[in-house]
Order: sequence, then structure tokens, then C-alpha cells
Amino acid sequence: MIDRAFALLGAFDSDHRALTPADLARRSGTPRSTALRLARSLVQVGALERRDDGRFVVGLRLLSPCRFQPP
Repeated sequence: MIDRAFALLGAFDSDHRALTPADLARRSGTPRSTALRLARSLVQVGALERRDDGRFVVGLRLLSPCRFQPP
């Protein structure tokens, strides 16, 4: 499951910053229903955002500095 989520995130690049669900599925090599389900899960945790036009973009959570503090 994690490998598919990373495949979705890897579908984005500097030339492809906003992707439709079909684009996301095609570029990640994931079936469309799976891509959409994973994308919705990634939206819930802030890794992706869904724009009003239905396209997905990388979420602010992935763009912000890591808050992890080692013990």
C-alpha cells in the first residue's frame, strides 16, 4: 500500500503539478479506482490537496519542514 502511495506522489513533477484522477492513475501505473482511493486518503492526511476543478496537487504538509524531533 505504501509503495502505491509513493507511486502516486511520484507522478508529480515540475511539468505536472496538477493532475486529474486519470492522469494520476496513468502516470503512477495504478488502476484508476485504486489511484482515486489512495489520493483521497492522501488528501485526508494533507499529502495531497484537491482543487475545485477536480485536479490533485501536492499538499502543503509535504512542502512544510519536518517537525520530527529525535529523542
